[in-house]
Formats: sequence, structure tokens, C-alpha cells
Amino acid sequence: MIRKGLLIMMLVVLVASTAPGATVHLRRTAVVSEPSVRLGHVGEVTGCPAGLKQLLQEVIVADSPAGQMKRRLKVSEIRRRLFEAGINQTEIVLAGASEIEITRKRTRRAAGRTGSLGKRVRRAVLREAGRALERPADELELTSLRFEAFGIPENAHVTVTPVGEVDFPGTVTFDAVATVHEAEAGRFTVSAELEGVRRVVVAKRNLGAGNMIRARDVEVRRMDGAAAPARAIEKTQLVVGERLARRVPAGGAITTDVIAKPILVNRGDVCRMTIRGRGFRIVGEARARDKGSLGEMIRMESIQDRKRFAAVVSGPREVEIRLAKEEN
Repeated sequence: MIRKGLLIMMLVVLVASTAPGATVHLRRTAVVSEPSVRLGHVGEVTGCPAGLKQLLQEVIVADSPAGQMKRRLKVSEIRRRLFEAGINQTEIVLAGASEIEITRKRTRRAAGRTGSLGKRVRRAVLREAGRALERPADELELTSLRFEAFGIPENAHVTVTPVGEVDFPGTVTFDAVATVHEAEAGRFTVSAELEGVRRVVVAKRNLGAGNMIRARDVEVRRMDGAAAPARAIEKTQLVVGERLARRVPAGGAITTDVIAKPILVNRGDVCRMTIRGRGFRIVGEARARDKGSLGEMIRMESIQDRKRFAAVVSGPREVEIRLAKEEN
């Protein structure tokens, strides 16, 4: 931590004193094999002293996507990370691509044999990690797996126990026991790097606003958990038959906020109107001046004198007005 603090202080001093400033030529694509994306991964630093160049290249500008997945990094995010690192933005020129596509290179490897035993170890690690984190195993990704198990048969049954706390993203150590016909065949240590992934429904082609979603329009993809939208939908059957409230490009996630709510009241409908207050309820009829979905406020007018007012859609051809509660 002391060394890291000194590096940051040196970086701030060097950047503040550099004239002219450094230029970072951003690439369109970058492939990384580390948990963090550094400035040196996505661009080439020029026009500054060697010491400053090395320090700038080490600035972390993003988290890597989960194994063999992709994410896009915008220049605005790079600028934010540089600001957080204490870098004088006026002394840094970002040139080149306005957005970088980052791919995480899978680095999973096992010292020793990597055949059937390696697959058994991998399954055991995912199963136990999922149990410890209370998450389905298919929502976890192993980006690195290392172990030495020389002399243990390929057909051995493997059980693992985490050493310490299981968390992700991060590296977790497991104690492994191999058995053959219920007889212990050996013990070894497993080091695994875990990251979270999510299943997300995405559009297979460009879908326009108002389009009804068909089964052939969408598919499920595994996405880096940190990059997945908060309102993402995980199963295609939850979206097929629904209409879109706005356009979704090919590859874009289908989220709950792009699904159009069904129209329950149309303009001109004569609706059942309920007025609720403290200790009373009045039921009548009124005509809708707008169309609306459940929970939306629309304009209404009385049938007798056509006076206008607002009400909230509460059901098919039903609206509601809630009066403020009386104070005691």
C-alpha cells in the first residue's frame, strides 16, 4: 500500500510538471488477460518522459470483462478514471478511437494433467463456490484454474473445500481431496480466479419501437455480471409476445424498461371511476381524454358537464382518484 501511494504521488507530481503534456493514442480494440484494464492496454502513450509514460500506462481505467466476453469502454470513462487518479486533464490528450472494444483472454490453465481430472476439478470448484456464494454455478466464471495433482488417476472423484472466504471477482484457494472407489487417492491445492456472469436476453437483430417480440428475435447470452444492465431479463419466455416501448439494436439487452406496458384505457373510453378518501368511496363514470397503462396518470372528463381532471389508470377501463388523507 505504501508503494502504491508513492507511485500515485509521483504520478501526480510528474503529470503536473510535464509540459507539453502526454498524448494517448487509443486503439479500437484491446485484448487483456488481467482482472483490470490499464491505460497501456488500450492506448499508446507518447510525448512524455519515460518515467511518466510508465506510470500513465499503469493507471487502471476499467474492470476486465468476464472470460472471453467483451465490453465497450468510452473515452468519458477513461477521463473519469484519470481524474480519480489525480491526473491533470489539461496535460493529457486522448486521441484516436472514441470507444474501445475490450476482450478478456481466457487464461485458465492447470499445472499437471488437464484432461478428465481437470474437468472434474473445475466442476467441483464451481459447485462449491456457488454453494458458498448462494448463486447458481452457471452465474460464475472461472478465468484461471491452477493445481498440481501428479500421480492422481484421471477418473478420481474430486471434492473441494474453500480456504477462507469465497468472493468474486477474486482468487480463491481450495483444498482438494481425490478418491477412487471411496479410497483416498491424494490431496492437492487448487487456486481459482472467479468472476460473476449473468444470463441476459438480447436482440438478435434491430427491433423497432412497437414491434412484438417473437422467439426468433431474441436469444440468451452470458454477460459479465458487472456490465449487465440492472433490469436485464434472463429468460426468453418472459419477453416473447411483448411489445417494445422503444428501439433495441442488435445485441442490445432486453430490459424491463423497454417492454411496453399494455394499454388498459384508450382515448374516448367510458371508464369506471372510483374516488377514494378517508372513510368513503364514490363510484361513477368518466370519459378518457388520453390512453394509458397501469399506474399512469391520464386526463379525464365528466360525462355530464365535460369538466376535465386527472386520474390514475387502475385496470381495464378503470381509473382512480385518491384524495389526500385528512389530518387529525
